[in-house]
Amino acid sequence: MLQHVVLMVVVAPLIALGAPWTPLWRSLPLRVRGALARQRPLVAWTAAPIAAWLLFNVDLGLWHVPYFYELTLKNGAVHIVEHVSFVVFGVLFWAQVLDSPPFYGRLQPFARAIYATVGSAASWLLALVPALATAPLYPAQHVGHKGISALADQQLAAGMMIGPGSIPYAIVVFYWLYVWLGVEEPRRRRRGLRHAPLRGGGS
Repeated sequence: MLQHVVLMVVVAPLIALGAPWTPLWRSLPLRVRGALARQRPLVAWTAAPIAAWLLFNVDLGLWHVPYFYELTLKNGAVHIVEHVSFVVFGVLFWAQVLDSPPFYGRLQPFARAIYATVGSAASWLLALVPALATAPLYPAQHVGHKGISALADQQLAAGMMIGPGSIPYAIVVFYWLYVWLGVEEPRRRRRGLRHAPLRGGGS
């Protein structure tokens, strides 16, 4: 779970902030660039805020279904696909709230704060399932790990999602709220001046 948290809420937002897209694009063969250019409508759809949110959170939920979780432990290739999907969909998600030139998010500051809040809430809700379960949900956990019970191991994993996994979301939420308040303050002042009573001069 610590690996998953790092990939989704540390590696993915750092890649978005690093904005490596132009050098990566120029390094691709022309044939590959042409093929990707023909997929522009699909790329545009996946980069839309709602689609990116759904892809990120549905992907997270699917990999925590017991069947798929067990499959990643049995098949190394599937495990790699899982980690790649966390990073790819994570970058799509974080690019909505962190500008990644030459791509810029479509959401305004307050909407970005709400977007990140709702994203973190989805992760919390998923984490509550193993946290509140009274028995291990995954067969592989029945043996326990490093001297702790399987149930404690499961609850520890849930705690990582709720605790450390929430920190990047909180940073983004408070940052965009700060930006939003800074933008709104001059507007409120201007509105206050427009509606302030005029003081008439004495005759």
